[in-house]
Amino acid sequence: MKLNINIRFTFCVIALISTFLVSCGEKEMPPIVFMTSTVSDSEGNSYKTVKIGDQWWMQEDLKATKFRDGSPIQLFSEFDKENWSRTNKPGYSVGPTGFLYNFYAIKDVSEIAPVGWHVATEEEWQKMESYLGMKQVDLRKINWRGSNEGDKLKQSYQEADWVFYKDVWGTNESGFQALPCGCRLFDGRSCDPSNQRQGFWWTATQSENEAWYRNLDYKQSQIFRYFADQNYGFAIRCIKD
Repeated sequence: MKLNINIRFTFCVIALISTFLVSCGEKEMPPIVFMTSTVSDSEGNSYKTVKIGDQWWMQEDLKATKFRDGSPIQLFSEFDKENWSRTNKPGYSVGPTGFLYNFYAIKDVSEIAPVGWHVATEEEWQKMESYLGMKQVDLRKINWRGSNEGDKLKQSYQEADWVFYKDVWGTNESGFQALPCGCRLFDGRSCDPSNQRQGFWWTATQSENEAWYRNLDYKQSQIFRYFADQNYGFAIRCIKD
């Protein structure tokens, strides 16, 4: 009889502890507070900005159709594959969430970024990745690198069109608010549907006749680093001078 009472008492204690732990686990965490501001380009487009470490980044992809001096950037329709693949002039096209630029738009002397800003370089991307936790030994590797730094850049899957895949989705812990912007291939074709669930961003750094870029994937928590032909179409993020 005493044994049964002890058993019941033990079960009650375990139940109370479990209830307490569950209730604690369900407690809402306070939202992450970011230091934010805004910047406008020469066309009057306004962009939200966020401080990540000691860098100020745009929270949005560039949507300029003109350079800083007012000169236009050529628009290539999705059907104009031949001219896109052959051009060595600045150009852009429309992607799933915004504009995709060839690399010629970045290196043009007319400058595509707003005054006081510039297209983020390879070194500046690496600095941000390091701040988000990527190990020094991984920064200059190619292909998928790091651990969960990519998820920290992506908007959460509830907020954006990142497809839920197993236990991988965006947390936006950085405030970068990356969206799956897709890409345009060097031959003028749009990327296949699976790549439209990814994001591709140029850096301002060339690698001989190609240029470095970053890629985020809906089913990967890491950040992809590689280089591509300058006739690819990727999104652009700017950083404050």
